Amino acid sequence: MSDSSTLDNKNPASKDVVAYPDYLLNPDVHTWGASRDYCGRVRLGGGKLCFDGSPQGGPAWLSQPYYQPPPRQSADDNSYPAYTDEQAIDQLDSDYRHNLQIICHCNGDAAIDQLLMAAQKATLILSRKLWQNLFNPNSV
Repeated sequence: MSDSSTLDNKNPASKDVVAYPDYLLNPDVHTWGASRDYCGRVRLGGGKLCFDGSPQGGPAWLSQPYYQPPPRQSADDNSYPAYTDEQAIDQLDSDYRHNLQIICHCNGDAAIDQLLMAAQKATLILSRKLWQNLFNPNSV
């Protein structure tokens, strides 16, 4: 290995970084201006939607209670969503309208179902808006 490749592997600043801030902590990520251009080897790629937690910690949102509940969880616990259905739909609709790339964190089956439902509904909302603009550009 050459000296320069050794430095590259040890120096995190020598790597390009694409950031995806979490919407739960930064609900206005869509206003930050995602870009393909780097500034100091860092760029904003989009936003991250965390629909639930991890199965190991217990907050992965399931449609049925855990077979073996995590520590400190009741036997009937199936955890909880991070977003209401309406919040998930609104967030995806906003991302689509702003042409923003998103990454999603979904571990439990209920969280995955919510993501798929919200993506489908947000897609319908966007397509209706596009058709409305196409046939009546003064309507928006």
